[in-house]
Amino acid sequence: MMILNIIATKAFCVRDCNETEFKEVCARRPDSDKEVVVQNKCILDRQICYDTEFGSKTYTFLHDEPCKGWDGWTYEKVGEKPSFAQ
Repeated sequence: MMILNIIATKAFCVRDCNETEFKEVCARRPDSDKEVVVQNKCILDRQICYDTEFGSKTYTFLHDEPCKGWDGWTYEKVGEKPSFAQ
């Protein structure tokens, strides 16, 4: 039996925005039909989108107004601030 150690990561997407409350966004994971909910919140005039369960390079947003036009992801360890908020 193989045991896999999973390192939890948060996948952040960042864009300019004016919202201050968390919003839920429906997304589809890459290479999967599974739909997930990622949360969005503006911090320091930027929007953070993250899925604490599964980090990935791209998501297909099904209801994508909060992150419309975003084309990349960066990674941060759980508990760390995103690089723009250091």
